[in-house]
Amino acid sequence: MRVVVLGSGGREFALAKKLSESPAVEKILVIPGNVGLLQINKVLLQAISIVDIAKIVQATIFFGADLVIVGPETPLALGVVDELERCGILILGPTKAASQLESSKAFAKNFMKKNKIPTAPFAIFQEEAAAHQYLNFCDMPEGVVVKADGLAGGKGVFVCKNAEEAHQAVYDLMANRKCAVSAEKIIIEKRLYGREISAFALCDGENFIPFGYATDYKQLCDGGQGPNTGGMGSMASHDWPSKKLRQRISDLVFAPTVEGMRKAQIPFKGILFAGLMIEEGDGVGEDTAELKVIEFNVRFGDPECQALMALYAGDILIPLVAAASGSLKFMDDGAVQFHHNQVAIHVVMASAGYPDIYDGGLLLNQKILISEMSAAEQAAVAFSGVSEQDGHLINSSGRVLGVTGVGANCQAAREIAYSLIDKIKFKGAHWRGDIGLI
Repeated sequence: MRVVVLGSGGREFALAKKLSESPAVEKILVIPGNVGLLQINKVLLQAISIVDIAKIVQATIFFGADLVIVGPETPLALGVVDELERCGILILGPTKAASQLESSKAFAKNFMKKNKIPTAPFAIFQEEAAAHQYLNFCDMPEGVVVKADGLAGGKGVFVCKNAEEAHQAVYDLMANRKCAVSAEKIIIEKRLYGREISAFALCDGENFIPFGYATDYKQLCDGGQGPNTGGMGSMASHDWPSKKLRQRISDLVFAPTVEGMRKAQIPFKGILFAGLMIEEGDGVGEDTAELKVIEFNVRFGDPECQALMALYAGDILIPLVAAASGSLKFMDDGAVQFHHNQVAIHVVMASAGYPDIYDGGLLLNQKILISEMSAAEQAAVAFSGVSEQDGHLINSSGRVLGVTGVGANCQAAREIAYSLIDKIKFKGAHWRGDIGLI
């Protein structure tokens, strides 16, 4: 088979690497990709903008693709699935209408309310003055979260512990021209506390199969401090969440979402990613704690995908084709296979200035120096924001690369991951030191 992967980040690197291990895959075209991907067997690159849907369609047809897998959310929101399906090309991802679960937080919150999917209380605003007035009178001593309605690359969410921070977030999103994220519509919701988990399901429009769980470290700095980012690291473990909690996630979140979208006549096909809060505390364990959906995404998470692919044990092509072709009902329970008794830790290295919320600028075009690595160590590095200059790799965007350690427990996986971090240098490099600890 010939497979096209859309995207250029660490997520697409991990997907391409795992696909390359399938004996059924002949070639993989990554659009637009990054130069680091060329170290993967079977991979080709084509430099087309991820938002140029017409050229993506042309390139996919010319390549003779048997399957297309969409990494990032933007082409999904622009309707790349709709266009490729019109051309008779098999593609894994939701249509433009179904992608609203991610591309519009207002759509997603209203959908959850209608379908009784647990989520935080919320209000939606299209005028800045009305949002400020609401904050003046709302009674949420736990704090609030202010979110941009549309896509913002993980930078449109402000977790506020008091009214002053909430008012500032509203101003930043709706009026502050110095803020890199602007929004005509925002959501203000109750702040949730507990343990976050990223849960994934592979969907074909009518059926779903759970497809792994991970922890994402969103804040820039250790201890969960600093601004939200696209993700600074992730952890996937064989023993979390528990079997009972996994079943509750399927029953309370995935099943009603797939059924609700089907009933709304916008069936969901692709990767459904539920960001969840498990509200533990006061003697309540995870098996009985309330769980609530923080947000939906309609593709693999980045960097969660990197940790999950490191633990995936089977031929990844088989379930992806089944979902894209609407045949998940014919797959048995063992179709999705992850290594047991292993933990994966993925640590992201970012450029100075990331996430650049206030347009302060990133320190780019810095030479990346990598000490001598074994073949196994090289395989654990996933490149994302890199390009080539005078024969050397340089950083070209906010998140530059990530490293993955896999071990029998969290400590072993951390030791491997951070030993790799020590071998990679570039000016201004920033990473968190607590991935897997909290």
